[in-house]
Amino acid sequence: MRDLNLLIDPLSGWVLVSGQSINDFGQITGYGTINGQTHAFLLTPVPEPSSVTLAVLGFTGMIALGWRRSKRKPCELSQRRATNTPASC
Repeated sequence: MRDLNLLIDPLSGWVLVSGQSINDFGQITGYGTINGQTHAFLLTPVPEPSSVTLAVLGFTGMIALGWRRSKRKPCELSQRRATNTPASC
């Protein structure tokens, strides 16, 4: 459990009272108060800069190391599976 009020700007005027649901994208719905009135809210997560940086570095590393698909011919793969021996085509 986490206080959702820690996830928003304290100067926004919102006081989040209850989280009701979360979806596969990490969006949280619930209700809270602003200017003394109760309203529904939707919190949408923003990726942390460090997460984006790590994803970019990982992708760049895969490219730099020559990450690619196998160059075997389709007949080689099917013959190997059928006979458990090296293919000759």
